[in-house]
Amino acid sequence: SSSIRECKDLFHPSSLCLPFHMQATLRWLLGRRRETTQGEVEELRRLREENLSLRAELAHLSAMPADRAEGVLALSPLTSRQADLSPSEHGFPFPEVGGMPLPPLIPDVLKASQEGSGDGPAGSNTQVLEQLRASGAADLERAMNAARRIRDSDYSLRSFYDDVAAAFPELGWYMVQRRVPNAPPHVNEPTTSNALPEDEYRRTIGAMFAVYWLARIGIDGERGFSFGVDESWAANALPAEASSSSVPFARMSALEKRLAFYLNTPWGKLEGLMLDAGVLSRDEMGEVRVAPGRMAALLVQTAIHDIMKVELIRPSVAAEHAPYMGFAAGDTIHDHDVALGYVLEHYGELLPSFQLVEPELQRAIRFTQAKIQFNNGWLVQAEAPPSATFSHFKACICGEAVDAQDIAFYFAHWLTDLAGAEPTPLRGSEKFTLKFPHHLSASFIDSFSVVEMLASHTETEVLERYLRQRWRDLPHPLGE
Repeated sequence: SSSIRECKDLFHPSSLCLPFHMQATLRWLLGRRRETTQGEVEELRRLREENLSLRAELAHLSAMPADRAEGVLALSPLTSRQADLSPSEHGFPFPEVGGMPLPPLIPDVLKASQEGSGDGPAGSNTQVLEQLRASGAADLERAMNAARRIRDSDYSLRSFYDDVAAAFPELGWYMVQRRVPNAPPHVNEPTTSNALPEDEYRRTIGAMFAVYWLARIGIDGERGFSFGVDESWAANALPAEASSSSVPFARMSALEKRLAFYLNTPWGKLEGLMLDAGVLSRDEMGEVRVAPGRMAALLVQTAIHDIMKVELIRPSVAAEHAPYMGFAAGDTIHDHDVALGYVLEHYGELLPSFQLVEPELQRAIRFTQAKIQFNNGWLVQAEAPPSATFSHFKACICGEAVDAQDIAFYFAHWLTDLAGAEPTPLRGSEKFTLKFPHHLSASFIDSFSVVEMLASHTETEVLERYLRQRWRDLPHPLGE
């Protein structure tokens, strides 16, 4: 029919960058013999427009480490342009983007690899880092204040921001300036993720705020994570006429998505993840308390986790460390997670904030940088056998001698890192509220506590446990 031909002209799946499962769905729709309705034509027009956002989304996710991005890409949803809507269209009085202060510029940082040998301490990995280390010291008192007070009812998001910005100098390293002969210094070069430095800074702050909100579940964390903050940086209130929507996710407004996320997210399981990670604990009365040392470690990890996206400070491999994760002596490490792992392993003293935490907690931070090659999408969709799903993860656990608490720490970082992926930290986690279908995020959350068992169980036992759990949790019982 003419409408089928119009659909094919509008959106031929093989010609666009779509996940395989979406291509298959569209091929099925386009291949049907009955006449396609005008409503379906309009829906495909909408999908075609949103695919432009999907391409940008995939480009961002491709900058994530493979072991994190694969699980997301396997189920990557269509995204929308709703993050660009005005505050009134979201239904909340968000502060302007300019309301988020930026750190000062760090002038005259020279690309040391242009002058050094590039294969060791004389190369780019230490000269630039030493310059940056000299630009400011970590503040243990402010870091511990942020960690200890993060659940205090009178400890505001603004006070938390002021503390972490003062405590962790690495947050300012996105703002380094390249010194080029006969040219003015500039800071607006894209990072290795093709984002401007100020956007990477805001993403890191967004991840930091996600830690704050998740630590405050039961206080105001659910509202802050879902609805963002007002002009005074206080968590926005639940709208007066809040109710769950039956509209499909792709057709929800921004406000409906935020409400649905707030009402349907398993907040108890998110709090459980923070408890399992050891950043929170329960006292003898069952009250949730902060574990300051481990919480400070999570804040440190959040502050430093993306700094190697800045090209100027990516290390090259020293001869005595070569080969390192596939990189030869003198090679610049282009993978920002491998680069950070290399610095943490061999030059950790050059990261001021990393030196604030105890050696045992430094080990937990290093584990978050391990290439565990875990595809969470394979797990939640039952797409692979136990060995393919977990074997490399299990090998990393055994090699690093980590326990279930460290695995939960890894997932807490994974979750907060992804929560801050949009450079809009004052609007809550727009990645989870607006971009991900909420059943997808719930599936990931449900899996964390089971995967933690990999520290003491075999790959087969963990997968069987997860499948049994999913079977029991089905909305319609299927029998024993």
